[in-house]
Amino acid sequence: MSTAPVPTPAKKSNLLWWILGVAGALLVLFVVGGAFVAGLVLQNIRVHKSGQEVQVSTPVGELKVGETAARDAGLPIYPGATRAESGKNVELSLPAEQRVGLVVVQYHSSDPLDKVEAWYRARLGPDFKREESSSRHVKVTAKGVDLSENEVAFVADHDDLARVVALGKRGDATQITLVRVGAQEAQ
Repeated sequence: MSTAPVPTPAKKSNLLWWILGVAGALLVLFVVGGAFVAGLVLQNIRVHKSGQEVQVSTPVGELKVGETAARDAGLPIYPGATRAESGKNVELSLPAEQRVGLVVVQYHSSDPLDKVEAWYRARLGPDFKREESSSRHVKVTAKGVDLSENEVAFVADHDDLARVVALGKRGDATQITLVRVGAQEAQ
């Protein structure tokens, strides 16, 4: 009886193992490098919370978010108006003392919209342009403030500063929203 020759085993290629080894090493380097970068970033970022204000400090600037006083909007407040809620303030401070911010403050008045509008028209000056919604189904956006039916906004937009006084009817009251967006003076 004759026996069939035994086939010689195929030579195993180490290429697959080399590829897997290199990919694993790269993955380990990526994870260690990412942890190192995250450590550097976290070491240089400071978060401070005080009451309703949060301040994030980094080597390249600061970000402050919190409540604001009405005067920070830099716009006149209608006589007898009551503050509807705390004003909101976001401020970004960059190197060279450049500051950019957003301030929003809301008030309510029991006076009719027409009377409040006339008061603001007389006090805001020629820089402010009157905008209004002309149709029930059309919304006008004035620097991020949406105007619906029976709402009016006075908008001043010059260079790196925009100011908006938005007036609207809310039930029996007139809602007054004061908005300031742009560069702020250093304090």
